[in-house]
Amino acid sequence: MHSVDRNGNICVNLNDFNEISSSIRFRDKIDFLTRHYNCPKSISSFSISLLFKCGQRYYLSNMYLWAIPYHTEGLYRGDVDHDRALYHGQEFFIQRDVKYDSIQIPIIQTLESRYNLRTTFAMVRQCPECDILIEVYNKEKVPDPQVLYHEIRDELELFICHFLEAMQQEIISALPNKKWLSILIDSEYRKKVITRTTIIYQSAILTPRELHCLSLIAQGKSTKEVAEQLFLSNETVTTHAKSIRQKLECKNITEAVSKAIR
Repeated sequence: MHSVDRNGNICVNLNDFNEISSSIRFRDKIDFLTRHYNCPKSISSFSISLLFKCGQRYYLSNMYLWAIPYHTEGLYRGDVDHDRALYHGQEFFIQRDVKYDSIQIPIIQTLESRYNLRTTFAMVRQCPECDILIEVYNKEKVPDPQVLYHEIRDELELFICHFLEAMQQEIISALPNKKWLSILIDSEYRKKVITRTTIIYQSAILTPRELHCLSLIAQGKSTKEVAEQLFLSNETVTTHAKSIRQKLECKNITEAVSKAIR
C-alpha cells in the first residue's frame, strides 16, 4: 500500500490507517511538538523506538507516511539496526556502515527512492528497563554523520526529552503493561538516561533478568510483587536477589540498589 505517489503526493486517506500506527494516529500532535520543541533543523525526520527487554516494541515518528508500507508491506524486516548485538553499549552508530542482506537492501532503496530519506545516524540510550533508539534521517546524504551527531547531540537530546514528556500519556495508554516503568513515568529519570547523566547499568555483571528484578525492587516492590510482575516464583526472585548481592558484593538488597544506581 503506497502512501505517496511518484511525485511525493499523499495518495491515501490517513484516517483509514489510524489503528496500525501511533505515529499516524497522533500525527497532528507529533508535527506540533516537532515544531514547538525545536527539533534540530539539520535533520529531516526522526523515529523513536522503545525496545523493551521482554521483546515488546513501541515506535513514534514524524515519518507517518512511511508507517503505512512499514506495517502493510512487511518492511519491518529491514530492521537490522534494531539488533541489540549491533548497538549495545554504544552511544550512537551509523546505519550505512551496517552490512545489509538481500532482504534489507531493497527496503533501504524503497526508503530512499519513494520517500527521499536517507539514514544518517542512530542515537542509542540504554537502561535496565528498555533500549531507546533515536534514528535520524535526511533528504540528502550527509557526508560525515559522526560530525553531525556530535554537533547536534545536546540539542537532539533536549528535544527528545521534551517530546517524550509531552507524549507520555499516549505512550502509557498504548503500553498498559508497562505503566509502572520508571522510563515512562519518571521524567527526571528519563532525562538522565537520554542525556547520559546517570549510570545505572551493570550489564557486564548482572543478567537482564537480574537487572529487571533489581529495577522493580528499587521501586519498592516486595518479593511477591516482583514475582507476580515477572511471572516467576518467590523462590526464583529470592535466588536472583541473592545473586545480585553476591555479584555486587553487598550485604543486603538495599545496598545493592544503591550501588547499582551509583
